[in-house]
Amino acid sequence: MDGAVSADHAEARVPAGLVHDPGEVLRARFLLLHPAQHRYCLHRAAQPGVDVSMPAGLVYEVNLEVEDAVAAEYRDWLRGHVAEILALPGFLGATLSEVLDPAPPAGFAGLCVQYRLENEAAYATYLRDHAPRMRADGQARFGGRFRASRRVLHPFEER
Repeated sequence: MDGAVSADHAEARVPAGLVHDPGEVLRARFLLLHPAQHRYCLHRAAQPGVDVSMPAGLVYEVNLEVEDAVAAEYRDWLRGHVAEILALPGFLGATLSEVLDPAPPAGFAGLCVQYRLENEAAYATYLRDHAPRMRADGQARFGGRFRASRRVLHPFEER
């Protein structure tokens, strides 16, 4: 589309049937409004095709051990839970993974979610305003059938 087209006019020209994804809009909006905070090139490896760069911001990691008996149902619920979190201000994206090593205890599935956030303030807002409700939802649905541990990571800064 032409860069000189107004937002209203451009929106009217979008083909019918496209689904509005709030998470994608928030991520794209952040990239447009805060490009200096979204640096990827901290270091380039000498080997072609290998990218060891990291985005600025924060990584909030949740490691889960889920009883095998409810693991499929938990995975289904987790996808929606992650989507709900990604709609919150300050969340830029997430990666859901199955943990292979170290292997989870017998009878459990290991899962990991790594959320990317704009900054520490976004994380503090999440903890204060949203985390208690969202964590309670998982407890209400699955009770003691899973364990969660969390950590917060900050990518290396370019020096």
